Amino acid sequence: MSFLSTLIDEFRPSQIKRDIDDVTRLRTENPKVRRRWASRSRRRAATVLMGAMGLVGAAFLWWQPYTANGGGPGLVLGVVAALAVFVWLVAQLNMATRLAVSYQHLDERQRIERDRSTRIGHHVTAAVLVSAFLLVMVLNVFSYDAVSFPEELTWPLLWLILMVHTSAPSAYLAWTQPDEIVDDEDD
Repeated sequence: MSFLSTLIDEFRPSQIKRDIDDVTRLRTENPKVRRRWASRSRRRAATVLMGAMGLVGAAFLWWQPYTANGGGPGLVLGVVAALAVFVWLVAQLNMATRLAVSYQHLDERQRIERDRSTRIGHHVTAAVLVSAFLLVMVLNVFSYDAVSFPEELTWPLLWLILMVHTSAPSAYLAWTQPDEIVDDEDD
């Protein structure tokens, strides 16, 4: 095989995806990671913190129009920090609940749990979207001309919809899965 064909085989998209799946599976099944997230109370605390970060980001975005100069760098840093913590928590909970692992590496029970959490996540997102749509519709269509949807709530509402959509499956699994029984290893 020539160097070029070896290089092409090595960086083929399907090969890259398989490599990423293998690394993710190995990292998720790491005994240290499994021990860290075995406790339901720890997963629930992370879920509550994840929800709090979503609300903090929404509060920063709501507060932005009321500040001089649109909030400045402090506001941007606050939103970015809340987003960074939120993304880190979602990634950790995805590892804890095995949502990060590809479907083929799961057993039947884990596949059923993942399918159920995804379905519930979509239902929750749909409920939030319908609620937001009804709120905007009621305020804009069935009210006086002086009453309309507050422009200041547009970004916080979009933020919350995005946060709910990205975190609902992992939050559901983290909240409902029982404590894992972890193998004791002699270190």
